[in-house]
Amino acid sequence: MYIMPDIKINSFTGNKENFFGEGDILNPDSLYRNLDNSTGLGKNSCVGIEFILKIKRFEDKKFNIIIGQANNINEIDKVKEKYEIGNKNDIIENELELY
Repeated sequence: MYIMPDIKINSFTGNKENFFGEGDILNPDSLYRNLDNSTGLGKNSCVGIEFILKIKRFEDKKFNIIIGQANNINEIDKVKEKYEIGNKNDIIENELELY
């Protein structure tokens, strides 16, 4: 699995425990702190991504996020090239799925 946004990722997690903490679905702890930048391999998994957007009053901003499955990094690169999305540092990859 991979996640490929066209904006910078501030933090991410694949671990539900890190995302929710002591909170719940209506008020997860992750609303008040950065995520731990870890995958959810072998854990109770989820996908949580934090972006920092600066928007002026009445301004519109659009961004795209591609979520996909790939067998190797070359398949991810093809999608990246097709949609001209960010650099490899902005891609979250579940490496277990790639190998």
